[in-house]
Amino acid sequence: MVDSIPSTSGAAAAQFLQVSGPYHSNHADIPIDVSPTPSRRSMKVFENIRKKSLSEWSLVLDIIRGGSRDSVDEQFRHPERVSASTGNLNKKGKKKILRFGTMSPNYIHKQLHIVQEEKAMQLAPSGPIDASKFVAYVTERRKKRILFKGEYLMIMRSVDPLRCECNVASTMGDRNQYPDTLPYDYNRVILSIKGNDENSHYINANYVESWFKEKAYVVTQSVKSKAASHEFWRMIWELGSNTIVMLTKVFDFMRVMCLQYWPITRFQFGEIDVETIETKTYAHFVIRTFRLKHVHDTTGQNARLVRHFHFTEWELNSFPYISAFIELRRRVRQWIEENPTETPIVVHCRDEFSAYTITGRTRLGHKNGTTRMRR
Repeated sequence: MVDSIPSTSGAAAAQFLQVSGPYHSNHADIPIDVSPTPSRRSMKVFENIRKKSLSEWSLVLDIIRGGSRDSVDEQFRHPERVSASTGNLNKKGKKKILRFGTMSPNYIHKQLHIVQEEKAMQLAPSGPIDASKFVAYVTERRKKRILFKGEYLMIMRSVDPLRCECNVASTMGDRNQYPDTLPYDYNRVILSIKGNDENSHYINANYVESWFKEKAYVVTQSVKSKAASHEFWRMIWELGSNTIVMLTKVFDFMRVMCLQYWPITRFQFGEIDVETIETKTYAHFVIRTFRLKHVHDTTGQNARLVRHFHFTEWELNSFPYISAFIELRRRVRQWIEENPTETPIVVHCRDEFSAYTITGRTRLGHKNGTTRMRR
């Protein structure tokens, strides 16, 4: 039986059978009837066969079946899977059937990883993970990293490529405080156009939805120039926001993380007049109250109050004081409940990505948030 295997197939099978996949289990060895006088190469092949578990043999069968639609559900099919059952059309328009005996070792190795990733995609969670099982869930994936790859592939399937474009932001140059972090086109904040500046509609900021409404937050970058401070306060005015959450220091290890874009007493930023009317300093954060007024509003009837929550004890590349952060979140939520509005909460960290991550994990101003994060 062994001598009838073609040489190419034998080499491919021998190299494949020496690979141990991440789905190895402790099933009983498969009994193989070996010929009394086999060749040395055949003995090595059969010795490897005897060591394989049933779960690993299922990978062999999946590879032999190729991309059969009956072998795996369409939603779990790997994007790079090659269909060996139908093959590709050659120059004459005929289907090229790929048989196991003609498979090269490189092809088998590639198909092995694809089949393993398909199986990992099937094990991706389809709902929330119970807290009591979370540690075991993470421990298993630390041992079998390919399960994380399966989850990643499932996530990438659900991503709309059109919602990941930054065509507008990529052309704005200095208007991006951090050019490596750009807002998406579909949910960026659009300001009104001022004068002859056709780019005055742009600011590096994105809307973020919550469980309760679509545009619950606006995440943006820290202010690092005088022009950016003018655009920041114009955005606050046009959005009508009454809450700003600042999650970065002004200085961190002798580095300027963010300019002090608020006045000690009173200052005019472009067309927006900002007055600091109250400052309360606590151990880990500072709460300020500003009065905003447009310069063209001579009566002051459209003046509004804005509360500024500044978390001051979160150093770069570190964890915050969780108890202090929870207390800040409680005060933000209390302010929102006492002053309800349909306008978004503006959140900024050093860069926009950090602010987005923190907002998504903590749900500032809303209940049932978590607070385990690092930036």
